[in-house]
Amino acid sequence: MTIVVDASVAVKWVLREIGSDAADALLDHDSLIAPSIWLAEATNALWRRARIAEITAEEESERLSELQNAPVASVAFEHHLDRALKLATEISHPIA
Repeated sequence: MTIVVDASVAVKWVLREIGSDAADALLDHDSLIAPSIWLAEATNALWRRARIAEITAEEESERLSELQNAPVASVAFEHHLDRALKLATEISHPIA
């Protein structure tokens, strides 16, 4: 089974926070995919944590390295936007 993750899940792999245990459990699956922007979004989350001094610059760099080696296949999302917009409209929920 393929599981789609996003940056918020990935950040939980490298920073202990509420939901980290559930996120870690996903690492046991063979097929994890994410929209291609996930790593940029996760990197931004690391930057934000360093900026408010929750982690050091060194930890920020180490965590990014961990994320870059995560078993996640990045998938282009642009060709899915039309379907995402239709689905978002149907269920009254934002796309992102």
